[in-house]
Parts: sequence; structure tokens; C-alpha cells
Amino acid sequence: MKDPADPVERLYHRALRFKTEAMFLGRNPAGRHYLDISDMILERVVTLQPDHGAAHQLLGETCFYRTPSAPDQETRLNLVTAGNEHFGRAEKCPGVDWTLYRNWGQGLAMLAYQYISDSTARRRLMRQAVDIVERGVHRKDLAEHRGDLLQSVGLATAILAENQEDPIERTHWYRQTIKSYKEAQEIGELLDLFHRSALAEALFRLGDLVDDPDLTRQSVKCSKQILEENANDVAAHYNLACAYSVLGEHRLAIGHLETCATFSRAFLKRAAADPAMRQLRASSEYALFLEMIKKPRDAKE
Repeated sequence: MKDPADPVERLYHRALRFKTEAMFLGRNPAGRHYLDISDMILERVVTLQPDHGAAHQLLGETCFYRTPSAPDQETRLNLVTAGNEHFGRAEKCPGVDWTLYRNWGQGLAMLAYQYISDSTARRRLMRQAVDIVERGVHRKDLAEHRGDLLQSVGLATAILAENQEDPIERTHWYRQTIKSYKEAQEIGELLDLFHRSALAEALFRLGDLVDDPDLTRQSVKCSKQILEENANDVAAHYNLACAYSVLGEHRLAIGHLETCATFSRAFLKRAAADPAMRQLRASSEYALFLEMIKKPRDAKE
């Protein structure tokens, strides 16, 4: 551990306190002000000590944090690029922490998915995210955290798979998702609900792509286990709706889709375009369901 009496370390910890306060305040003017102060101090830290990996990592995380609030696409891409540069410098510094690869790779994949509109740039960043977390997995000095990093690979490849237009590419990346999560489980890693939901979706998506009911049934089992722990997990309900649609069990699919609609009617719009729901959409049960779910709204109007 670095000596906290060191003036550079004191600066770093001061920046960390401002960053923590900014996260607490959120994306309002006060939060942005504290974040600006943190950044100024961190820039001073890396000027005084260019190989301060933790400071570069924090600067990279801050760039990613600012991205969703950016006013336009060009600014978002510039922030992502700046974040990548800081993370890349942190990777070359001594004493790399395993969270560097998780926060960098997962953060990049999720930002690209949610906030980068250009499809070519989005897929390029997603592919880069996969490469980043895979580098972390292969580092011998981070072997203790291999399971955590395999989960990050699973999530990054799942996001990449979802954004592939070519069925062959989608199939490949969903296989990689399942492989990564299964490997994490084999070495004793307990997947949290978020990652188990990503695994469940990958299983039914791949099952649909390669026409393998066994994979889809594995997805059903995984989602049911999630609901045993949290009956209100809407992602698990939607995954079950999709999986049962693929299996041709339309009444069960509609039951879970109806539950999703009680959380948000946006799930109905999603189901109307989801390839996994095509069998359900062609069924008479689905037509009746749509009529039934429209009635309360029509009655109010």
C-alpha cells in the first residue's frame, strides 16, 4: 500500500472524496461541480506521477460516467475515447487492480449499447470491450479474480451478440457468452441475479437460433431460479415469456408477458418486435391477449 503521507497520495485521496460526494449528489449542478474538482485534482496527480494507475482509472471512470449526459453524439464519442485513453494508461501502470478490466470493459459495452447511435461505431466499441475483459481474464497476476472477470466477458459478449445482424455472428457470440458464464460457475463463482439473467437470455436466444429446445429449457430453469429469489424480477419474467414462446408454450409465455406489462407497457412494444416472440405473435392466444390488455385503457378513455 502506498504511503498516505505521500503528498501525491494525499491529493489522490482528496480527489476520491470529491468523486464519492459527486456520485452521492448525482448528475445535478452540485454533483457536476464536485466531479469537476475531482478531475482537476486527478489531472494534477497524473502530472506529478504519470504512472499512478488508480488516478488514471478514476479519470477513465469519470469520462464514462459523464457520457450519458453529453449533449450530442460527437461529445459522447469524445468522452468514450478519453475514457479509453485513461484506462489504457492505467493498464500499463504497476499494480493493476482487477476492477480496471471490469469497469472498463463492462462500462464500454453498456455505453456503446445504450448511447452510441452509429451502428458501426457501436459494434466496434463492443468488440473492443470484449477484448479488454478477455485481457483481464488472461492476466496471471489477476487469477484470484478470474471468475469475476469471466462474468464481465459473459456480459460483454452477450451485448455484442445482441447487436449482430449476421445470424452466424450472433450464434458465435452467444456461444461465447454461455461458455464464459459456465466457466465462471465451474471454478466456483456464484453469478448474481444480473449476470444470471444475461445467461438465461443467451440460452434462449441461442436455442432459438440453432433450434435446440434443450438450451431453451435451460433458460427456463435459470429464470425460474431467479424468480425464486426475487418474484418481481421483470427481466426474468420477460426471458421466460421469450423462452416459452420459442418452445411453443403460448399460454405460459402470455402469463409472463402480462406480468411484464404490469411493470411497463414498453414490454409490449418490445415483444412486438422481438424475434424470439414471433411464434407467440402468430398465435390466436396473443391476439386475444392484446384485446384483453387494451380494454382497461379503452374503458378509461
